[in-house]
Amino acid sequence: MRLIKSNRFYRWSLLANLLTQFGSSLYNIVFVVYVAETFQSKLLVSLSNSIIMIPVLFQLWIAQKADETRHKGKWLVRIGWLQGIFFFIVAGLTGQATLFAFAMICLMNVLTDALASYHGNLFMPMVSHQIPTDDLVTAYSGFNIVAYLCAIGGQSLGIWLLSLTHQNFTLIAILNAVSFILSSVVLFSIRKELTHDPVMLQEKGRFLKKLQQTYQLARQTFAENGGLSFVSLFASLVILNVLSSAVLPILTIFYLNHQLFTLSYADTILLMQMVGMVGALIGNARPSGFFADKSLAFILKFEVLVIVLIALAGLLRLPSITIILLYGLDAYLTGKFNPKISAFWAKHIPENQLAQVRSLISTMVMLALPVGTAIFSGLSVYSLSLTWGIFLILALFPYLIIFRNM
Repeated sequence: MRLIKSNRFYRWSLLANLLTQFGSSLYNIVFVVYVAETFQSKLLVSLSNSIIMIPVLFQLWIAQKADETRHKGKWLVRIGWLQGIFFFIVAGLTGQATLFAFAMICLMNVLTDALASYHGNLFMPMVSHQIPTDDLVTAYSGFNIVAYLCAIGGQSLGIWLLSLTHQNFTLIAILNAVSFILSSVVLFSIRKELTHDPVMLQEKGRFLKKLQQTYQLARQTFAENGGLSFVSLFASLVILNVLSSAVLPILTIFYLNHQLFTLSYADTILLMQMVGMVGALIGNARPSGFFADKSLAFILKFEVLVIVLIALAGLLRLPSITIILLYGLDAYLTGKFNPKISAFWAKHIPENQLAQVRSLISTMVMLALPVGTAIFSGLSVYSLSLTWGIFLILALFPYLIIFRNM
């Protein structure tokens, strides 16, 4: 709260971030419901789950382009207008129940998500430039909390509006477009504060070499200060993210032919996503407590146990609400882990290389999301028993890795 009052840049950028995140969350859940209700196809629902994750594959390239962008502030403002235009196109296509409309809507989603990634990378050096070093952790925590709150509020509003307007998907797309444009208007109002250090010209064709140098720095830093080898941590995080990202897509396919209590399909998806978001929000918002003085490896052990329990619940065909609640617990543990790892990098990595390391780690871990989503969405269409069996086998690997290196 103190930082919001004292720092004009943070105050208005937080509002711009709120508008962008709220609009995105408003449409994300509506997109899956639109595909399920319009096409009645398990295959297309599976594809829609997978397509949403495509921009993650290009995050490293996008991050490099963002670092090379000289007028970052101008592009921050322009991006919101571009995203708004794309979603006005989506609004015009949504009423058409054709494969062409489905393909174009998917393309617009991929483009807007890629622009969102570019926006975030452009914004990172401005936060470091405008906010005192001692307040950076607080600032990033605030952005994370806004993201979770917007996800919960946006999806709730999206489902409510669908019910109120009798499945008017076009209206949701228009509201999303307006939210992006308003975000750009807010950023334009603080354009003088959208400053950063001068961008130095870089040699072309050195992407892989820089990537290798960044990886070596992360590995050395963690070996000296982390108490657990970086490779072990990295492997565990990748597998855990694959499995965590797979839970909701598996259940999304499952509930096409089943019902949770008396809830509709849209309400069930909303409940699943909200349980995860609330768990993550509580984990991020309360840094104190039992896990405050525990190591990263200790938290990871608990997360692995929860993932194993999710797999067993699926194999034993326990009530699906059990899996949803365990998923919320996994999200809570992730909310405890992420601030710890972020604080670790901020403490031990030099400032001029912090963004590169953070981008590398987050991107490599996020690459697990489309992998888990695509593989397990596809498997769940054919056999849920096989899906949960493979899920359980993969869950045992990070547990063995962590114990072997402790």
